[in-house]
Amino acid sequence: MKKIYERYIKKQIKEDLKSTMVFIGGPRQVGKTTFALNFLSEPGEKHPAYLNWDDSGARSSLLKGELPANQKCIILDEIHKFARWRNLVKGFYDTNRSEISFIITGSARLDYYCFRISPYGPPKTRAVKKERKLYLWDWSIVPDPGARFENFIASQLLKYCHFIEDTEGLCMELRFLRDTDKREINFIVLKEGAPLFAVECKAGDKNIASSIYYFMERTPIPKFYQVHGGDRDYEKNNVRVIPVHKFCRELGLP
Repeated sequence: MKKIYERYIKKQIKEDLKSTMVFIGGPRQVGKTTFALNFLSEPGEKHPAYLNWDDSGARSSLLKGELPANQKCIILDEIHKFARWRNLVKGFYDTNRSEISFIITGSARLDYYCFRISPYGPPKTRAVKKERKLYLWDWSIVPDPGARFENFIASQLLKYCHFIEDTEGLCMELRFLRDTDKREINFIVLKEGAPLFAVECKAGDKNIASSIYYFMERTPIPKFYQVHGGDRDYEKNNVRVIPVHKFCRELGLP
């Protein structure tokens, strides 16, 4: 029997459904529909409260303004394919908000096969301004072990930023830092425009990267991590060298 893991944001979505519509978006094949179905009394795509715009019967009912009777939560899947979906959904919500919770799911307009992060450019660092780094949503298909590990950390930090934005309403950004001499820190996490911490990735258990000390002296970044795939866990000169599993656990990363 296939094991289903509970999504880290389920508790927050359950609470939000009491007072607002919930939108679940993202790339294809990441489990958006499966996750949404868990909020129904009997999960499954045959449930009358699950309405997929790709189904002609469901589409016809929705265009007539008809919703299934006696349902506390209704899922509208792929409805963004309808050009005027916003007005349609708003009408349903405004009319039924006191009795029905709505979950809207669907893939974003782009394929989201990959995502990009922009540079962080504090003064006095001669940081690059226009370059962007590209990562894959599915980090497991990256062939090189070092690049795959960096891509994995990028995915975890991006989910961390999205989680804080969705649950606390704060503006979070994932950036990187590189100067014109090619010195680099893999990731900078910003909260409300201010650096929260920096992360340098090393697939193996290695010495602290010299670029960390260089940028530590020239930026307002308060905390530096060097995350690796080994076992050593120590702090030296205000740099935390930490195994990836402990890093994810201590920061509460998904």
